[in-house]
Amino acid sequence: MNSPFRPPLTALLLLFLIACKGPAELSVRVSGDSAGKECAQIAVGLTSYNLHYPLLGDMTGWSRGIPSVSDVKAEIYLYAAETSKLERVVAIAAPARWRDDASRFSVTPRLMPGDSLVFMLHGCPKEEPNCQEYKYYRLEKNGSYAEISAWPEVSAEESADIKDCTSYQTYDNGSYEKSFISVGPTGGPWKPVLQFDGKQLSMVGE
Repeated sequence: MNSPFRPPLTALLLLFLIACKGPAELSVRVSGDSAGKECAQIAVGLTSYNLHYPLLGDMTGWSRGIPSVSDVKAEIYLYAAETSKLERVVAIAAPARWRDDASRFSVTPRLMPGDSLVFMLHGCPKEEPNCQEYKYYRLEKNGSYAEISAWPEVSAEESADIKDCTSYQTYDNGSYEKSFISVGPTGGPWKPVLQFDGKQLSMVGE
């Protein structure tokens, strides 16, 4: 009677290493910002995701291989000038069909007259890189968010507010890792208020 086939230990070890993933690498970026009336508030949108490279690629040093992606999400932080308080007000996962192409996922916050906040998510499936897919939301007073049917039209009041105060992202000495969110009237001068170090958003001077 023939003995059952047993793959060699080295083959089993290779299959194990191929299946294993290295430690998660967090990728975060600022994808949008908005200033409220008289610069009283600033909303900043961040998108983030984890990359998991094959462990075998990290061990060989030849090529890291193709990473898998997890925990694709958007967050919105709200800064209040009067209290110098920065807090996260929205955390929302990317729709499943957008997660494979996480680098294209974005969030755009918009502070409206009356201090209301709406935001827009955009993303595409990997096989449709030039798609035009958007989702629109409004932040409710109780801290929840509700989907809305369309992006609101810009009113005359909002247009005047933007001329008086708008937000602008600048980079530190040409570096794409550190940036500042500055506010001021359209055309400047600008005052840096928030800073982003490539991973976290904080107030300038912290």
